[in-house]
Amino acid sequence: MTDTLLPELLASARKLGLTQQDIARQVAERVGHTVSDQLFSNWKHGKRIPDAVEAIELGRLLGSTVEQMYPR
Repeated sequence: MTDTLLPELLASARKLGLTQQDIARQVAERVGHTVSDQLFSNWKHGKRIPDAVEAIELGRLLGSTVEQMYPR
């Protein structure tokens, strides 16, 4: 899978008190579709990358950018 900092960002968010459910709910509200537990788990473990809209919203929520989450 592509090198990504997303798993580390998600772990940092947890240290700030955001739960997986909090992040999934907020992203789902912003993108207009459900973020299932399985989808979130795949992001967290680097098995799947978010689509463009999901990545942008995750970045906004986690204080990052797509470029920072997915460096070349």
